[in-house]
Amino acid sequence: MVCLIPILSLILNLAILMCAPAISYILKEFNCSSKSQSALLVSIWELGEVVSPLLVAPLCESFGRLPTYHTANIFFIVCMIGAAKSTSMGMLIVMRFLLGLAVASTVINPCIVGDLFPEEQGGKAMSFLGMIPFIAPCLGPTIGGFVAEARGWRWIFWVTATVAAPLQVAFLVFYRETYRVRIFQKKAHRLRKETGVLSLRSRYELELSPSAMLWQSILRPLRMLIFAPVVLLVGLCGAIGMSLVYVIITSISDTYELVYSFPKKFLGLTYFGLGLGMILRHSLLAPFSTDISRS
Repeated sequence: MVCLIPILSLILNLAILMCAPAISYILKEFNCSSKSQSALLVSIWELGEVVSPLLVAPLCESFGRLPTYHTANIFFIVCMIGAAKSTSMGMLIVMRFLLGLAVASTVINPCIVGDLFPEEQGGKAMSFLGMIPFIAPCLGPTIGGFVAEARGWRWIFWVTATVAAPLQVAFLVFYRETYRVRIFQKKAHRLRKETGVLSLRSRYELELSPSAMLWQSILRPLRMLIFAPVVLLVGLCGAIGMSLVYVIITSISDTYELVYSFPKKFLGLTYFGLGLGMILRHSLLAPFSTDISRS
Protein backbone atom coordinates (compact mmCIF):
# COMPACT_ATOMS: atom_id res chain seq x y z
CA MET A 1 0.00 0.00 0.00
CA VAL A 2 2.80 2.42 0.91
CA CYS A 3 4.45 1.82 -2.49
CA LEU A 4 1.22 2.39 -4.42
CA ILE A 5 0.65 5.87 -2.98
CA PRO A 6 3.73 7.57 -4.51
CA ILE A 7 3.34 5.68 -7.82
CA LEU A 8 -0.30 6.71 -8.21
CA SER A 9 0.55 10.24 -7.11
CA LEU A 10 3.28 10.41 -9.77
CA ILE A 11 0.86 9.34 -12.52
CA LEU A 12 -1.69 11.97 -11.45
CA ASN A 13 0.93 14.70 -11.34
CA LEU A 14 2.45 13.69 -14.69
CA ALA A 15 -0.91 14.38 -16.31
CA ILE A 16 -0.78 18.06 -15.29
CA LEU A 17 1.66 19.12 -18.02
CA MET A 18 1.67 16.20 -20.45
CA CYS A 19 -0.55 18.12 -22.87
CA ALA A 20 1.58 21.30 -22.84
CA PRO A 21 3.88 20.34 -25.78
CA ALA A 22 0.83 19.20 -27.78
CA ILE A 23 -1.02 22.52 -27.61
CA SER A 24 -0.33 23.31 -31.28
CA TYR A 25 -1.84 19.95 -32.34
CA ILE A 26 -4.94 20.59 -30.21
CA LEU A 27 -5.42 24.14 -31.56
CA LYS A 28 -5.07 22.86 -35.13
CA GLU A 29 -7.65 20.08 -34.69
CA PHE A 30 -10.24 22.40 -33.15
CA ASN A 31 -9.49 25.27 -35.60
CA CYS A 32 -8.62 27.57 -32.71
CA SER A 33 -5.95 30.26 -32.79
CA SER A 34 -6.61 31.94 -29.44
CA LYS A 35 -3.51 32.15 -27.23
CA SER A 36 -5.71 32.80 -24.21
CA GLN A 37 -7.51 29.48 -24.73
CA SER A 38 -4.24 27.60 -25.09
CA ALA A 39 -2.97 29.16 -21.85
CA LEU A 40 -6.29 28.39 -20.15
CA LEU A 41 -6.12 24.77 -21.30
CA VAL A 42 -2.84 24.27 -19.43
CA SER A 43 -3.53 26.40 -16.36
CA ILE A 44 -7.22 25.51 -15.72
CA TRP A 45 -6.00 22.35 -13.97
CA GLU A 46 -4.69 24.50 -11.11
CA LEU A 47 -8.11 26.12 -10.63
CA GLY A 48 -9.52 22.64 -10.14
CA GLU A 49 -6.78 21.88 -7.62
CA VAL A 50 -7.64 25.09 -5.75
CA VAL A 51 -11.27 24.01 -5.36
CA SER A 52 -10.44 20.36 -4.67
CA PRO A 53 -9.18 20.70 -1.04
CA LEU A 54 -12.38 22.52 -0.06
CA LEU A 55 -14.29 19.37 -1.05
CA VAL A 56 -11.80 16.55 -0.50
CA ALA A 57 -10.70 17.52 3.03
CA PRO A 58 -14.26 17.67 4.48
CA LEU A 59 -15.23 14.42 2.75
CA CYS A 60 -12.04 12.82 4.06
CA GLU A 61 -12.85 13.87 7.63
CA SER A 62 -16.51 12.84 7.41
CA PHE A 63 -16.26 9.53 5.52
CA GLY A 64 -12.59 8.53 5.84
CA ARG A 65 -9.60 8.37 3.52
CA LEU A 66 -10.63 5.12 1.81
CA PRO A 67 -13.93 6.04 0.07
CA THR A 68 -12.77 9.58 -0.70
CA TYR A 69 -9.53 8.44 -2.35
CA HIS A 70 -11.23 5.70 -4.37
CA THR A 71 -14.03 7.98 -5.54
CA ALA A 72 -11.62 10.74 -6.57
CA ASN A 73 -9.32 8.34 -8.45
CA ILE A 74 -12.17 6.71 -10.37
CA PHE A 75 -13.57 10.16 -11.21
CA PHE A 76 -10.08 11.13 -12.43
CA ILE A 77 -9.93 8.15 -14.82
CA VAL A 78 -13.44 8.87 -16.14
CA CYS A 79 -12.53 12.53 -16.78
CA MET A 80 -9.29 11.46 -18.47
CA ILE A 81 -11.31 9.31 -20.88
CA GLY A 82 -13.67 12.27 -21.38
CA ALA A 83 -10.68 14.48 -22.25
CA ALA A 84 -9.43 11.89 -24.76
CA LYS A 85 -12.84 11.91 -26.48
CA SER A 86 -13.32 15.70 -26.42
CA THR A 87 -15.13 17.13 -29.42
CA SER A 88 -14.38 20.81 -28.82
CA MET A 89 -11.90 23.10 -27.12
CA GLY A 90 -14.49 24.04 -24.51
CA MET A 91 -15.14 20.41 -23.61
CA LEU A 92 -11.41 19.73 -23.27
CA ILE A 93 -10.95 22.76 -20.98
CA VAL A 94 -13.86 21.60 -18.79
CA MET A 95 -12.38 18.09 -18.61
CA ARG A 96 -9.01 19.54 -17.59
CA PHE A 97 -10.71 21.51 -14.80
CA LEU A 98 -12.48 18.38 -13.57
CA LEU A 99 -9.19 16.46 -13.69
CA GLY A 100 -7.64 19.06 -11.39
CA LEU A 101 -10.68 18.78 -9.15
CA ALA A 102 -10.28 15.00 -8.99
CA VAL A 103 -6.67 15.03 -7.73
CA ALA A 104 -7.15 14.02 -4.10
CA SER A 105 -3.56 12.92 -3.47
CA THR A 106 -2.43 16.48 -2.72
CA VAL A 107 -4.76 16.58 0.28
CA ILE A 108 -4.94 12.94 1.39
CA ASN A 109 -1.31 11.81 1.02
CA PRO A 110 -0.01 14.00 3.89
CA CYS A 111 -2.88 12.71 6.03
CA ILE A 112 -1.97 9.09 5.25
CA VAL A 113 1.67 9.80 6.13
CA GLY A 114 0.50 11.21 9.46
CA ASP A 115 -1.63 8.11 10.03
CA LEU A 116 1.08 5.56 9.20
CA PHE A 117 4.34 7.09 10.41
CA PRO A 118 5.39 8.37 13.84
CA GLU A 119 6.17 12.07 14.04
CA GLU A 120 9.96 11.62 13.95
CA GLN A 121 9.73 9.61 10.69
CA GLY A 122 6.93 11.55 9.04
CA GLY A 123 9.23 14.32 7.80
CA LYS A 124 11.28 11.94 5.63
CA ALA A 125 8.16 10.32 4.17
CA MET A 126 6.63 13.72 3.43
CA SER A 127 9.87 14.89 1.80
CA PHE A 128 9.74 11.89 -0.52
CA LEU A 129 6.08 12.43 -1.41
CA GLY A 130 6.67 16.17 -1.72
CA MET A 131 9.31 15.54 -4.37
CA ILE A 132 6.81 13.91 -6.75
CA PRO A 133 4.99 17.10 -7.88
CA PHE A 134 8.39 18.56 -8.81
CA ILE A 135 9.47 15.50 -10.83
CA ALA A 136 6.30 15.76 -12.93
CA PRO A 137 7.27 19.01 -14.76
CA CYS A 138 10.40 17.20 -16.01
CA LEU A 139 8.85 13.92 -17.14
CA GLY A 140 5.28 14.89 -18.03
CA PRO A 141 5.92 17.26 -20.97
CA THR A 142 8.74 15.05 -22.28
CA ILE A 143 6.49 11.99 -22.41
CA GLY A 144 3.60 14.07 -23.77
CA GLY A 145 5.73 15.52 -26.57
CA PHE A 146 6.85 12.11 -27.86
CA VAL A 147 3.37 10.55 -27.51
CA ALA A 148 1.70 13.45 -29.35
CA GLU A 149 4.26 13.27 -32.16
CA ALA A 150 3.92 9.49 -32.54
CA ARG A 151 0.21 8.87 -31.92
CA GLY A 152 -1.59 12.22 -31.69
CA TRP A 153 -2.57 14.41 -28.73
CA ARG A 154 -5.57 12.28 -27.69
CA TRP A 155 -3.23 9.41 -26.86
CA ILE A 156 -1.69 11.54 -24.10
CA PHE A 157 -4.96 11.14 -22.20
CA TRP A 158 -5.50 7.52 -23.26
CA VAL A 159 -2.04 6.51 -22.04
CA THR A 160 -2.59 8.21 -18.68
CA ALA A 161 -5.99 6.53 -18.22
CA THR A 162 -4.55 3.15 -19.27
CA VAL A 163 -1.77 3.37 -16.69
CA ALA A 164 -3.95 4.83 -13.91
CA ALA A 165 -6.75 2.23 -14.22
CA PRO A 166 -4.76 -0.91 -13.19
CA LEU A 167 -3.05 1.08 -10.44
CA GLN A 168 -6.47 2.03 -9.09
CA VAL A 169 -7.55 -1.63 -9.21
CA ALA A 170 -4.48 -2.51 -7.13
CA PHE A 171 -5.34 0.38 -4.81
CA LEU A 172 -8.87 -1.02 -4.36
CA VAL A 173 -7.40 -4.41 -3.42
CA PHE A 174 -4.59 -3.37 -1.09
CA TYR A 175 -5.52 -0.01 0.43
CA ARG A 176 -7.11 -0.04 3.88
CA GLU A 177 -8.58 2.77 5.93
CA THR A 178 -5.91 4.59 7.94
CA TYR A 179 -7.97 7.39 9.51
CA ARG A 180 -8.08 6.63 13.22
CA VAL A 181 -11.37 8.44 13.79
CA ARG A 182 -13.15 6.46 11.09
CA ILE A 183 -11.64 3.15 12.25
CA PHE A 184 -12.92 3.67 15.81
CA GLN A 185 -16.32 4.80 14.54
CA LYS A 186 -16.70 1.62 12.49
CA LYS A 187 -15.54 -0.49 15.42
CA ALA A 188 -18.07 1.17 17.75
CA HIS A 189 -20.83 0.66 15.17
CA ARG A 190 -19.94 -3.03 14.88
CA LEU A 191 -19.96 -3.47 18.67
CA ARG A 192 -23.35 -1.75 18.95
CA LYS A 193 -24.70 -4.14 16.34
CA GLU A 194 -23.19 -7.23 17.99
CA THR A 195 -24.03 -6.40 21.62
CA GLY A 196 -27.20 -4.38 21.20
CA VAL A 197 -25.80 -1.74 23.58
CA LEU A 198 -26.70 1.50 21.80
CA SER A 199 -24.77 3.65 24.28
CA LEU A 200 -21.41 2.39 22.97
CA ARG A 201 -19.69 5.29 21.28
CA SER A 202 -16.23 6.06 20.00
CA ARG A 203 -14.55 8.94 21.81
CA TYR A 204 -14.22 10.64 18.42
CA GLU A 205 -17.94 10.52 17.64
CA LEU A 206 -19.72 13.84 17.90
CA GLU A 207 -23.41 14.42 18.45
CA LEU A 208 -23.76 15.80 14.94
CA SER A 209 -25.44 14.49 11.83
CA PRO A 210 -23.16 13.56 8.89
CA SER A 211 -24.43 16.56 6.92
CA ALA A 212 -23.69 18.93 9.84
CA MET A 213 -20.18 17.48 10.23
CA LEU A 214 -19.57 17.85 6.49
CA TRP A 215 -20.76 21.46 6.50
CA GLN A 216 -18.62 22.25 9.54
CA SER A 217 -15.56 20.74 7.82
CA ILE A 218 -16.19 22.83 4.69
CA LEU A 219 -16.53 26.09 6.62
CA ARG A 220 -13.49 25.56 8.88
CA PRO A 221 -10.76 26.16 6.24
CA LEU A 222 -12.68 29.12 4.82
CA ARG A 223 -12.84 30.71 8.27
CA MET A 224 -9.10 30.13 8.74
CA LEU A 225 -8.37 31.69 5.36
CA ILE A 226 -10.44 34.78 6.14
CA PHE A 227 -9.77 35.32 9.85
CA ALA A 228 -6.21 33.96 10.29
CA PRO A 229 -3.73 36.49 8.82
CA VAL A 230 -0.87 33.97 8.74
CA VAL A 231 -2.90 31.48 6.69
CA LEU A 232 -4.01 34.25 4.32
CA LEU A 233 -0.44 35.53 3.90
CA VAL A 234 0.97 32.06 3.20
CA GLY A 235 -1.87 31.43 0.74
CA LEU A 236 -1.18 34.68 -1.11
CA CYS A 237 2.55 33.93 -1.33
CA GLY A 238 1.81 30.48 -2.72
CA ALA A 239 -0.70 31.92 -5.20
CA ILE A 240 1.80 34.48 -6.51
CA GLY A 241 4.52 31.84 -6.81
CA MET A 242 2.28 29.41 -8.72
CA SER A 243 1.06 32.24 -10.97
CA LEU A 244 4.64 32.97 -12.01
CA VAL A 245 5.34 29.27 -12.56
CA TYR A 246 2.31 28.95 -14.86
CA VAL A 247 3.28 32.08 -16.79
CA ILE A 248 6.53 30.25 -17.61
CA ILE A 249 4.79 26.93 -18.28
CA THR A 250 2.23 28.38 -20.70
CA SER A 251 4.77 30.41 -22.68
CA ILE A 252 7.90 28.25 -22.73
CA SER A 253 6.76 25.84 -25.47
CA ASP A 254 5.73 28.69 -27.82
CA THR A 255 9.01 30.49 -27.17
CA TYR A 256 11.18 27.50 -28.03
CA GLU A 257 9.04 26.41 -30.99
CA LEU A 258 8.58 29.82 -32.67
CA VAL A 259 11.80 31.61 -31.69
CA TYR A 260 14.31 28.74 -31.52
CA SER A 261 12.60 26.35 -34.02
CA PHE A 262 12.54 23.38 -31.64
CA PRO A 263 10.89 20.22 -33.09
CA LYS A 264 7.53 19.55 -31.44
CA LYS A 265 8.55 16.19 -29.99
CA PHE A 266 11.49 17.80 -28.16
CA LEU A 267 9.47 20.68 -26.65
CA GLY A 268 8.93 18.67 -23.47
CA LEU A 269 12.67 18.73 -22.79
CA THR A 270 12.48 22.52 -22.30
CA TYR A 271 10.65 21.94 -19.01
CA PHE A 272 13.57 20.07 -17.47
CA GLY A 273 15.21 23.26 -16.19
CA LEU A 274 12.06 24.27 -14.31
CA GLY A 275 11.58 20.79 -12.86
CA LEU A 276 15.21 20.35 -11.83
CA GLY A 277 15.17 23.77 -10.15
CA MET A 278 12.10 22.74 -8.13
CA ILE A 279 13.73 19.43 -7.14
CA LEU A 280 16.94 21.20 -6.07
CA ARG A 281 15.01 23.72 -3.99
CA HIS A 282 13.00 20.97 -2.32
CA SER A 283 16.13 18.90 -1.63
CA LEU A 284 17.88 21.85 0.02
CA LEU A 285 14.94 23.10 2.07
CA ALA A 286 13.34 19.80 3.19
CA PRO A 287 15.99 18.94 5.86
CA PHE A 288 15.70 22.44 7.35
CA SER A 289 11.90 22.28 7.50
CA THR A 290 12.10 18.92 9.30
CA ASP A 291 14.55 20.30 11.89
CA ILE A 292 12.44 23.42 12.40
CA SER A 293 9.25 21.38 12.92
CA ARG A 294 11.03 19.19 15.51
CA SER A 295 12.30 22.18 17.43
